[in-house]
Amino acid sequence: PSLLVVVSGTVVHGKAATGVLPQSKNVDDQLRIFSQAFMLAPDTDSAPGAAVKYYVLSDDLRFVG
Repeated sequence: PSLLVVVSGTVVHGKAATGVLPQSKNVDDQLRIFSQAFMLAPDTDSAPGAAVKYYVLSDDLRFVG
């Protein structure tokens, strides 16, 4: 069966990504809220009895705020 994985959270990137919450008022240094969804499809060519391998069929990333 195919799998849908949905992830959401906050991220800091760029110069402010030092592991410390940003103190700057600059918009580019603030935490960003994101949502990401992956559609994973099984490999149909795998041998019977072998471990199932999944491949990313689609990937959607959106910054919410």
